[in-house]
Amino acid sequence: MNRRWFPLLAALLVAVWVSSMAWADEISDLKQAAESGDVEAQFLLGVRYHNGDGMEKDPTQAAVWCRKAAEQGLAAAQYNLGVCCMLGEGVEKDPTQAAEWFRKAAEQGFAAAQYRLGRCYEKGLGVEKDSAKAKEWYQKAAKQGDKRAELALDRTEVVLAFLVVFLFLAFCAWNCVRWIQTAIASKKAFHLTKDAAEDGDAEAQCRLGNCYLFGNGVRRDPVKAVEWLRKAAEQGVMEAQNHLGWCYQYGDGVEQDIDQAELWYQKAAEQGDVDSQLELGNLYEYGEWVEPDYAKARQWYQKAAEQGDEDAQDALKRLDAAGD
Repeated sequence: MNRRWFPLLAALLVAVWVSSMAWADEISDLKQAAESGDVEAQFLLGVRYHNGDGMEKDPTQAAVWCRKAAEQGLAAAQYNLGVCCMLGEGVEKDPTQAAEWFRKAAEQGFAAAQYRLGRCYEKGLGVEKDSAKAKEWYQKAAKQGDKRAELALDRTEVVLAFLVVFLFLAFCAWNCVRWIQTAIASKKAFHLTKDAAEDGDAEAQCRLGNCYLFGNGVRRDPVKAVEWLRKAAEQGVMEAQNHLGWCYQYGDGVEQDIDQAELWYQKAAEQGDVDSQLELGNLYEYGEWVEPDYAKARQWYQKAAEQGDEDAQDALKRLDAAGD
């Protein structure tokens, strides 16, 4: 080696030695301050043990000094200790303790701790899952500019939107299945009813007439409805008589004929059909289709009211108030 380099090398070695001595003095001063209770020194010493900054890495000592600072209320130390407890670095892994230390720091407004506490609530780490509380802490952190919290909020909104869409589609699918099942059942019931009606069963004839009248299990056909309702009505089925009266009143499937409507309503009403009694009461009270006859209206309302029909009871009160 050229002798010209010896002075430069010697100067460099001296500089390194002086620097190391100064560094050692700084570490010594930091430890002394930490041991005397200086919270900032305790925190910084913990960080240095964690990073191996000027000393050998020692997770256990890092956790010890972070705890001392955390117990004095330093938010940054409480957060770091929470991370240690969550990951099991230098201490036993304990999500419950981690969440508690995050909470202490978060309540002091430490954004990173607010984010971590929100994540604990979202994932159920050390606390019970609570999406509302997770969102609350994420929002607090996001307001301070924590990007992770902002992303978490965006993710939550996307998941919520996906869930809403999924539930909507599931609801639609369920309703489609129900509709198909109902349609199949209605079609099957229609054919069974038609067979029985063609064999002369009066109740089946009434049901078949209703199928055609309301389009249950078959395309609506008022003309066929009247045909089958008449067969049942002539055998004394009061529901068929009531519906046949309605068809005549409104001209549905048959030429409008108020006399026939009144006739079939009366046949059903005399058997105790409340709907027909109420229809007759309306016919006679309002006089839209026949001459008004308040006595007859009251008579039929009374019969329906005695069977507990609230509309008929209200109609009687209306007649009493009008003095009719």
